Amino acid sequence: MVRWLLVLLIAVLAAAGSAAEFRLSPSGDQPFSTLLEARDAVRASIAAGMTEDAVVILHDGTYFLDEPFSLDERDSGRDGHRVVFRGAPEETARIVGGRPLTGWREAGEGVYAADVGADWRPNWLTENGEPCAMARTPNEGYHAVAAAS
Repeated sequence: MVRWLLVLLIAVLAAAGSAAEFRLSPSGDQPFSTLLEARDAVRASIAAGMTEDAVVILHDGTYFLDEPFSLDERDSGRDGHRVVFRGAPEETARIVGGRPLTGWREAGEGVYAADVGADWRPNWLTENGEPCAMARTPNEGYHAVAAAS
């Protein structure tokens, strides 16, 4: 009897430690390349009924977000199981609220320019992880008080 209880306890502990993994990498070498894809796959898994924890593993790289990454009740664990987002061991995952700016061209006098499009107004610029000064044209009239009241 004690032997069967021990076997049952080991089986329960082994099942409790299992998890469905949702791996993502911005380079595309994992099943998912964006947080939104992975989140939506986890949501589908939750809706189908959770039988184990769901673990989203972010591999090395930078994840750019054009919009806020939102989680709601659909992203919560069910039936005693958890949903966990974490970085892969010994790797660095960066989540950046923005998009990469490409297509740089020399504009003369040591100035480089890139088109951002009419629908995007960046307010922060980094190069190789370091903050940069953003040029603007015209250089006058910004942050000026029109009149004192």
